[in-house]
Amino acid sequence: MKFSIFSKVIAWFKKIFRIYSKKGTQFEVQSEIEQRIDIEKKVKAKSYEEKAETKESSRILEEIGKEKEAKKELIDKKEEGYREEKEKREVAEKKDGKKLEEEKERKKKKGKPYKKKSLTEPGKVPKKTTGEKKKTYLPRRKVDLGKRRQTKRIKRHDISEGEKKLTEPSTRVVAPFVEVNLDEAKIFLVIPKQSFRTITESISQKQLNYQVKLNDEEKVFQVSIAERGEYLEIAEKRIELEKPIQNFEVIFPSELGNRTYRYEHQNDFIYVFIAVGNNLGRMHYLYDINGNINSLPQKEIWILLKEDFELGIEPDVIEDTWVWVNYRPLCINLKDVSKLVVKDRNTNEDKVIPCVSTFSIDSEEVVYDDFGEQFPIFTGNSIEIKAPIMNEEGWRVWVQNKQAGYKIVSDNWSGKVPLKLNLDRDIPCECGEFQVDICEQDREPVTTLFFRYIPSLRLNYPKELIIPNSKKGHRIEKIEVSLQAPGDWEIETSQQIKSIQYGYEIDLPPEIDTLRFSISKKDKPETKTNFMVTIPRLKWKTSRQEEWIDKVFDLARKELITGKDFYFVLRTNTLKPCDFLIFLETEGRELQRERLNRKGKDYLSTLNQFYDTLKLHHTNVVMKVREVTTLREVEVINFLPPELACKLCSFTSYYKKQILSHVKEKHLCEFFEPLTFEELRNYDSSLPYKIYKCSYCGFYVKEDNFVNPTNAICNHIEKYCSKVDRSKGPPRVEFQVISDVDEIRRNVLPNLPNYQKCKLCGKHITTSNVERLLGHLIEFHESELYIVKGE
Repeated sequence: MKFSIFSKVIAWFKKIFRIYSKKGTQFEVQSEIEQRIDIEKKVKAKSYEEKAETKESSRILEEIGKEKEAKKELIDKKEEGYREEKEKREVAEKKDGKKLEEEKERKKKKGKPYKKKSLTEPGKVPKKTTGEKKKTYLPRRKVDLGKRRQTKRIKRHDISEGEKKLTEPSTRVVAPFVEVNLDEAKIFLVIPKQSFRTITESISQKQLNYQVKLNDEEKVFQVSIAERGEYLEIAEKRIELEKPIQNFEVIFPSELGNRTYRYEHQNDFIYVFIAVGNNLGRMHYLYDINGNINSLPQKEIWILLKEDFELGIEPDVIEDTWVWVNYRPLCINLKDVSKLVVKDRNTNEDKVIPCVSTFSIDSEEVVYDDFGEQFPIFTGNSIEIKAPIMNEEGWRVWVQNKQAGYKIVSDNWSGKVPLKLNLDRDIPCECGEFQVDICEQDREPVTTLFFRYIPSLRLNYPKELIIPNSKKGHRIEKIEVSLQAPGDWEIETSQQIKSIQYGYEIDLPPEIDTLRFSISKKDKPETKTNFMVTIPRLKWKTSRQEEWIDKVFDLARKELITGKDFYFVLRTNTLKPCDFLIFLETEGRELQRERLNRKGKDYLSTLNQFYDTLKLHHTNVVMKVREVTTLREVEVINFLPPELACKLCSFTSYYKKQILSHVKEKHLCEFFEPLTFEELRNYDSSLPYKIYKCSYCGFYVKEDNFVNPTNAICNHIEKYCSKVDRSKGPPRVEFQVISDVDEIRRNVLPNLPNYQKCKLCGKHITTSNVERLLGHLIEFHESELYIVKGE
């Protein structure tokens, strides 16, 4: 019995102690006093009933009474302290305007969601306000951009049905951020565009100043202010960061809340950016102000990695360009990675960065374009949001559209089960681009998810690798966009559009691989949805070329100089892995092969390794690419033979055929001469012994009498020549011996053979055919026709 009474008293004592140990406001202390008095009454009633049972219980009650008196004194002191503190706070609030701001906050039973820019169309749509209001100056608040959001135990608030209705997006000060633009290979500190209703905010000047400290160097940046009807718009400021970030601090003016945003980076070898599509990334702050590391999200990220370091996993994309001189952009997917290991090549030391799961959004009916999982396109009736952990206090979840406003879909989601959204009633408009804001109960943001919704949308375009014809290149590809009731929709793009039965068809020419377009309901701008589609066309180039090529091209062998790395790069325009071989081939024979190494979307290999093989073959050599899985091949490079120079003039060519054609047309007569008439008689005994020409009349006389060879010409002159004057006696005999075979052929023997004699070796060629003459030179005297440059 004594033990039972003693246990009860101890339980009452513990209960009283817990109540008194709580800290709170003045109203909470009053509540505690009332609870304490009720409990005291109960204790007295119980103690009186059981007082006779034991002396020990009386002693305990006496001790409890003393403890009560002591705690009562403590509570009285706390009440007095709270009163004094309240008076001081009220005085301070009147001076700095804080009281006015807190009154505004108390009037808001529920806050409105944060608004982030869309992945496909960055920037906030400005809204107008008019009217002026007296400025209030707030005390400066310092914001650690690297601070991790912690779950807080907050009294649960029930959401009212009135708050679930569609509402205008709220205006708020948007914090600065660091952005990487991979197209430009540049990093920017971005102070976003701000907009405010003029009926609630008063900014009279035409510009504001931001105080910015970059790597301890202070600067002041001015931004302009413009009126947009009911809204004031403060322009965005983009500051290019030309050096690696060590720390930065941005001080907003009092008109924008007088906050100071700061971040300190604790290493110099890695910077992390969250992929947001369109080759942009938003910086993930790796450290808080105390140097504690923030885990990486298990999603697709971009990394700037210093050249002396390497990742423990294979990146999906490796950019050709460098940032900050010695940082290379890499894209990796951490979806199934628990930790990222970075190795220092100089010390072989491993740096480990943990990875944690994140919130995700999914549906059975989903379509992906180039924005991928960061901005999925849902086409069904519902989606599910999944949380990586449970939250006993619950998260508040908002869905908003940039123009249509927002809806609150849950004020107390624990994350234990996925949060299902019915797209026909839980989103602000019937379709378009949306963001899901997940916040703590005090409106502190936890994360933001993005998605697009077009009911029953279908995108049909080539997704498998397209290998071109090496002579003609790629052809026009078509992208089909299928929609329900196509007449209710509009599509915008810079390319040619054709209407088809279930939607639209867009032509993409060979020189353009990526298409941007948008779809919207007619006369409903809030439903505008942006898309980006890339066709996986195979293209190639060398490391010294700027443009990608889809046809075979000529390359001089001298380009492959040993000691200077010269790369062949193949691009697939897709992250889907492939297996490629490159090989040299001449006259149907394979000379050498190598496997291409994958670097993200690209595959590459050095061309220098083929130099020795090419040096051994002066014939035409081509390089081909073979896709191992499908065995498809394409010619990519025609390695020009060594340059040839004519020995008789300055003509040069990479092709032996061209140099021989030049010799045949320009120099063949310089290597051959006709056989003399006497030499021809050795091949044709029917030819006359001699041929003479009369000096008087030009008549040609053939003579076959080798005993008296001039008998015929003398007889002609003395008896028959009509030009001879015989009045003064016998004429003088004058004639010429004809040995020119061309003259003989023209005037005496038209069928006289045209045989040639090689000047280099003296061989007789019993034909006048130039091909046979050239063949003789190629067979016996090719080295006398041209020289090979560089040898």
